[in-house]
Amino acid sequence: MKIKELLGVSLIFLPLLLPAAIFGQWWLFLVFIVFGMCFGLVEWLAKAKSGKTVSQHFWIWARNNRKKSWVLLGSMLVGWLALLIHLGVHK
Repeated sequence: MKIKELLGVSLIFLPLLLPAAIFGQWWLFLVFIVFGMCFGLVEWLAKAKSGKTVSQHFWIWARNNRKKSWVLLGSMLVGWLALLIHLGVHK
């Protein structure tokens, strides 16, 4: 793995993992570990089968589908925000 790729993966997962571990939120930590493992497996499969990562596939598709790519990114943002609101709003 190149240093640029390692930095990118670190910037995605360390902010999720480190605070959960520091504050002893082990179930949440486990969620992020499993998410990372699933993501890593799909990345490996994509690269092995096609020679390109998931991100590279998205970037190629997005070049020809600008509006659709923004809808997809916006949907991902809504999903993550919904999760944050779910966790942040106490019952």
